[in-house]
Amino acid sequence: MQRNELSIWVFFLLLVSIIRLLMANFLPVLPDEAYYWTWSQNLDFSYYDQGPGVALWIWFFVSLFGNSIVSLKLASIITSSLSLFFCMLSSIELQTSKVSRFILLLLGIFIPGFFWGSLVIMHDSVLLLFWSIGIYFVLRYLRTNSLFDFIIIFICLGLGTLAKHTMVLFALALLLFAIFSKEQRRIFIQPRFILGILVGFIVISPMIYWNQLHDWDQVEAILNLRSSGGQQSDRITTASYLSGLLLTISPILCLTLYGICFYLIFAKSSNNNLKVNFLIWITLLPLVFFLILSLKKEIQANWVFPSFLSGILLISYGWDYSEKSLSAKTSKIIHSTIGIGIGLAILMNSAVFFGKEISVAFRGKIEPYFTPQYRFAGYKEAILAIQKFQNENAKDYELISNKYQDSSIASWYLEGNPYVPSMNLLQKNQFSYYPSIQKGGNYLLFHIQENTCEKSFVIYKPSLEYMFEKVEQFPEQDIILDGYVVKRYQIWKLTNFKKRWEPVFLDLLQTTLLDLFLPTLTIPKDGKFTPDSKDTIKGLEMFYDLYLSKGGSEECSAY
Repeated sequence: MQRNELSIWVFFLLLVSIIRLLMANFLPVLPDEAYYWTWSQNLDFSYYDQGPGVALWIWFFVSLFGNSIVSLKLASIITSSLSLFFCMLSSIELQTSKVSRFILLLLGIFIPGFFWGSLVIMHDSVLLLFWSIGIYFVLRYLRTNSLFDFIIIFICLGLGTLAKHTMVLFALALLLFAIFSKEQRRIFIQPRFILGILVGFIVISPMIYWNQLHDWDQVEAILNLRSSGGQQSDRITTASYLSGLLLTISPILCLTLYGICFYLIFAKSSNNNLKVNFLIWITLLPLVFFLILSLKKEIQANWVFPSFLSGILLISYGWDYSEKSLSAKTSKIIHSTIGIGIGLAILMNSAVFFGKEISVAFRGKIEPYFTPQYRFAGYKEAILAIQKFQNENAKDYELISNKYQDSSIASWYLEGNPYVPSMNLLQKNQFSYYPSIQKGGNYLLFHIQENTCEKSFVIYKPSLEYMFEKVEQFPEQDIILDGYVVKRYQIWKLTNFKKRWEPVFLDLLQTTLLDLFLPTLTIPKDGKFTPDSKDTIKGLEMFYDLYLSKGGSEECSAY
């Protein structure tokens, strides 16, 4: 790639970034974005859910532009543009054609997961950045064999891990690639390998230090897949995981990608291409890892996003490969399939972009919860309505929620961005390490129901009477947009906090809930559960499904 061509691509990426920023300004701040923003307001060596990467990244932009939507959206857009830039550099290492690089650019912009993910700042955003940089330096190292490139790879592994634990799969793919490659196997006996590991551990040392201070709580989060769900489930989740992949990358491109992967694995002409072999490893390993995990856990498709970076490199490489090594007819089919796949991705993005108009046109047939413009709307209005209620009815009561999402989005929208605690009943997240309810305190508890087609079942309701001297419950209120109920919120006025919820909940289990759901379960005086029959296990599963996973959907009378 000549310098003039590279300048054109950089200019094009800047133009795309400006367009993205204009689009992002019309989007609301999402609760998870606000959650990571609260991290940036409380910088630490690490956090319960993930490392400090996203917090430091957001902090940098907030320091420059203040607590504004521009800060959050710029943080996301710049990471996505830089990630695509390093993908372009990786395509140079693969010696692809100009047309192939243009295909790569289109894929990096229009694949739905990248298109919409570029507008939302998450820990995945920072992970993708260092994942893409890591790919580039691995491909470069395979050409140069330089110590500098080798050390940069381990720095990227460390920085990526500080963003999200999924970076470990990059390291695992790299390890397996080296083991199964005769040319690279000798690296394990070279001093640079030990040096690289040492550098990597130095980079992630803040996260290790934090875990030492907090009884290795992050290990608990990883084992339970705390980040974004990952709950234990007897339901088959593999189908939803695979369908999520089809939607995030688009069905045709998804099938094309993995088809190219498996073809290249068995193609003799590509077996000696170390760069392609590495890309195959790092593309397929996350897919297979989470596929196996989905047999027992609820897995989200966005966890595989990093593998799409190497995936689009393989698709663009496959464009050239088909021209050089396959028949003209086969090459034309592959080119057409990739082109149709990009076209479908653009149509999918358009359907989401005009989701509001489509929902109005088919009023009553599409639930607003499945339309992003409605699903993520109403938070600001709900928070301001709650604040108005506080000013008029409970000025001396402190706002508090029981969900980190509610507390975070409240802090974001309230004037002056005050800290809003979370009681964190029956859950653990970063708010578990922040100040919460204090003895003798008065609180205005609020709950925001995102999916208005579900009952607003709040499990902690029975506990409030035990925890506080006086509880006043107020009716649910609706936030309406275009005639749709997009959010529903409820408020409790809580006076004089007396005791924690843990003994209260155990007491409820031993009385009301136990008799209702687990008639065969006995609890000895020491408070430990003793299962007497299979019905106990069945009852526990029933209790979990109903009470901890928002069970009990209802017809939406509003539609």
